[in-house]
Formats: sequence, structure tokens, C-alpha cells
Amino acid sequence: MKQILTLIFTFFIFANFTFANDVNKSLNNEQISGINKNLNQDINLTKQFNELSKAINSNDYKKVKNILDKNPQLMDLKNNENMKLVHLEVVNSENATNEILKLILSYEKELDVYYGIAMFVPIKTHFGDTAGVEISKMLFSIHSDLPNEIDETFKEKYAFSVLFIIYLQNNFELFKLYLESGFKISNEDSTINDISHDMLKFIQEDKGYKLDVHFIPSETKKFLQSSEYQTYKKEKLKWIKEILKYKKISEFRKFNIGFLYILFDVTQDDEIKQLLDGGK
Repeated sequence: MKQILTLIFTFFIFANFTFANDVNKSLNNEQISGINKNLNQDINLTKQFNELSKAINSNDYKKVKNILDKNPQLMDLKNNENMKLVHLEVVNSENATNEILKLILSYEKELDVYYGIAMFVPIKTHFGDTAGVEISKMLFSIHSDLPNEIDETFKEKYAFSVLFIIYLQNNFELFKLYLESGFKISNEDSTINDISHDMLKFIQEDKGYKLDVHFIPSETKKFLQSSEYQTYKKEKLKWIKEILKYKKISEFRKFNIGFLYILFDVTQDDEIKQLLDGGK
């Protein structure tokens, strides 16, 4: 009887060991299969994204659409900074047009990502004036407070208003769009100051004419009356005038418009005086 029990116990142990071994083999095979599957998926996604990247950079609308129709998951690929790769691909491409960007955005489900795209428009000149305005207008219609959110980010990152950044890019239509889209101009916004400083620099440093708050040298006066300066002045003042359509000059801190006062002092320009007087 004891021998029979021993045999049964031995068989039981062997059976359990065999079963456990089979289970482990099965689990290992599944894990290996899962790893291989994930690896194959990653390799496949990388290959697909490379194809998408080529299509974007060659501005191939049909191919981009075809790839995303078949593989919409490519829209979800992100880098270590949680930025979508396809967005970076579009905004960094010198060839991709706003039509490609519109196409990409049509596959987007997360509203927050529009912020990331809109951020690039003021600093990416390859979109061009018209395209930049079209893209921004489309994004602002989806998320109305984008202009102000972008401004806050620019101030944090670059210590400048987004208006000044757009001014530097010389995109007047985009500048106007921001202002007419509910952009909140701070009392401390220094864009007017920066433009006025550019005008002073143009006269004194770029053209070499003397400026004095007590009198205007004859050579300087002659230059200020020239068609060259008048054309330049008209171009610069249009930016200031556009700002003043939405905020009175008296609402700005004097410190933040100080160069406009200096510009008037050294040029005695009636048009500038009119701006300082609030258009009176």
C-alpha cells in the first residue's frame, strides 16, 4: 500500500512539473510572440511614417491622404517632449503648403494640438503671408482664445509679445488677424516702443543722420522730408496705427511707448504727434 501511495505521489509531482513546464513554455512563447509582434509593429510604423514624411516634404497631397487613410495611428506618434511627429514634420518642412497642413488637421481629434500648430505660424516664414493667415484663421475659428494663449507662451519663452514676433517676420496680414481675433493688448505691451526704436535706429545708425531733442540739423531735416524716409515711415507707422485701432495710446504705460515720444521730440513729426494725442 505504501509503495502504491509513493507511486501515485511521484506521478502527481511529475504530472504537475510537466504541466508547469508546459505552461511556462506556452507563456514564454506568447511573450516572445508578443515582443516580436510589438517589434514588428514598431518597425512597420517607422516605415510608414518615413513614407508619410517623404510625402509631406514632397507636398504630395494624394499620397499623404492615402497613407493617413490606411494608417490613422500615425497621427498619434509623439516624441519625448510629447509633441506629435506629424505636426513637427509639417511645420519644419520647407515644401509643405497650408493645404497639406489642413489635410493633417482634418485627421486630428484633440483640440489642444491646434495650439501647437498655431504656435509655429508666427515664426515660420516658409508658410508665407497668405498661407500663415489662412492657417491661423482656421485654427482661431476652432479655438477662439488661441491668440492670447500663444501670446502668453511667447512672453514666457522669448520675453516678447507675439505681435512683436509677427512684426519681425513682416507679416502685416497676420498681425491684423491677431488683433481682430480678440487679442488682448496688455498695457505693458512694448510693440509700439520696439517699432519706434527701429525708426530711430534707421535714421541715426542705418542712415547716419544726427538726432537732437533741441533742434533738427538741416541735413537730418532734409532726409526726414525725403521720399525714402516718408515711404519708410508710412510702412512702420501702419503697424502702430493698427494697434491703436484696438487700444488707446493713453492706456499704455508711458515707459512702454517712450521711444515714440522720443521719435516725436527729434523729428517734430505732426503725424506722430497726432498718434500721441490720441488721433486728435
